[in-house]
Amino acid sequence: MIEKTEGFVLRSSLLGEGDKLVECLTRDHGLLRGVARGARKLKSRFSGSLEMFSEVDIFFFRKEQRELVTFCNIDLRQSYFDFISKPENFTVFSYLANLILELVPEFEPDERFYRLVKACLEAAQNDSDLQCITFYFEFWILKLSGFIPSFENFNALTKRPCFGEETKEIFLKAQRLSPSEFATTVKGSSLAREISKGREVLRNLIVNVLEKDFFDE
Repeated sequence: MIEKTEGFVLRSSLLGEGDKLVECLTRDHGLLRGVARGARKLKSRFSGSLEMFSEVDIFFFRKEQRELVTFCNIDLRQSYFDFISKPENFTVFSYLANLILELVPEFEPDERFYRLVKACLEAAQNDSDLQCITFYFEFWILKLSGFIPSFENFNALTKRPCFGEETKEIFLKAQRLSPSEFATTVKGSSLAREISKGREVLRNLIVNVLEKDFFDE
């Protein structure tokens, strides 16, 4: 049976002579990894829809006991390509896509991940500070994945004292505000200088969670 869902393309890679392996974050199924047959052909039905963070309608079917689905169609809903493809943005969004691939489980529905990506993409495209959006995204993907502990336990996890009052404040604001509201609130305030400190805390936590270095620069 063919199923339909909405999603974001995270990565596509060559597979065989004419196909591509496509990895998507979906609204209803968590991560989906599957084969887009004929996607490398010039007149492929997948043409123009497999760029990183393209928002798409996905039509697929999955045989039992198989990890890879088969994509029947992936139809473009909205493209962020012009924004993401800028040299100063591409590395950042590649990093965010890899975080999703590492932390979001396959075939486990959790719409919150989808909403997080959508909100952060829209905020970033509307000229929000990309460092603020990256911090916000790192915080929330770790929180949704169950890896953000209480503030009292952060020092133990990151192996260093990390929370002054202003640093703590940016975590509290990230927890309460949308990404665009967060970026607007922090930009130009005394909290702006705390973003790099906060990201260092989150990076240390990511290294502990994934048990490997995993940086965007």
